[in-house]
Amino acid sequence: MTINHNGDDNKGDDEGEKNDEEGEKNDDKGDKGGALIPFPQSRVKPSKPDYTDLGLTALAKQLGLNGSRLSGHWCGRCNGMWFGTLLEVECPVCGNRQG
Repeated sequence: MTINHNGDDNKGDDEGEKNDEEGEKNDDKGDKGGALIPFPQSRVKPSKPDYTDLGLTALAKQLGLNGSRLSGHWCGRCNGMWFGTLLEVECPVCGNRQG
């Protein structure tokens, strides 16, 4: 049983439904009005990456590490990403240590 803002009992209503001012039923089970608009860009793969792949560090090659064990690091001087262990800080191409 629900009571609307006029104080009338609405014994026939289902739980979660309310009557609006005109007496029409509104389903109020989480729908806040408005439609859900999908955001397709979150699943779209870019056609070409906008960075240069600078490769692996010497230590990563020596240890034989693969993709799941590598961390990507940004080199602002080369405008690219290089991959190595977590604690490595030097770009394998230019030697930049500043990111």
